[in-house]
Amino acid sequence: MATNDQFIKTKPKLMRGFMRALLKALRLVKQNREMAMDAMRIPEICSQKGKN
Repeated sequence: MATNDQFIKTKPKLMRGFMRALLKALRLVKQNREMAMDAMRIPEICSQKGKN
């Protein structure tokens, strides 16, 4: 994530909401890594991985 001071100063509520959502997502990934990896898998790439 990247931002600048002006954005943080002009939209603090948006930044707080985004940071809360990001931290919540990171906690969920940490709690269940396998489920997170399954959610991010792209079937075409995974099926080609074994063919190399």
